[in-house]
Amino acid sequence: MLSRALSFVLRWGGFFVLCVAVGVALEKAGLPAHGTLHDVWQTFTHSFRYVDRWFVWAMPYAVLGGLVVGPLVLMALFDRFRRRGR
Repeated sequence: MLSRALSFVLRWGGFFVLCVAVGVALEKAGLPAHGTLHDVWQTFTHSFRYVDRWFVWAMPYAVLGGLVVGPLVLMALFDRFRRRGR
């Protein structure tokens, strides 16, 4: 059990050190950490805003289509179960 825990800590510790080393190298190459993290966060939040806006736009159409498609699916399922019973 102790060897598994030590292996886990060393594996993730090595991963962390590798990430820090690559981050320092990128910083030295001219890619600042603060600005990049800010841009990534903005991209992430804007993506959710686009998904939210799309969902708000699509919802009325989905409900309207569901008024037609829902009963058709129910009738098809009922017919399938009715035929299986024979």
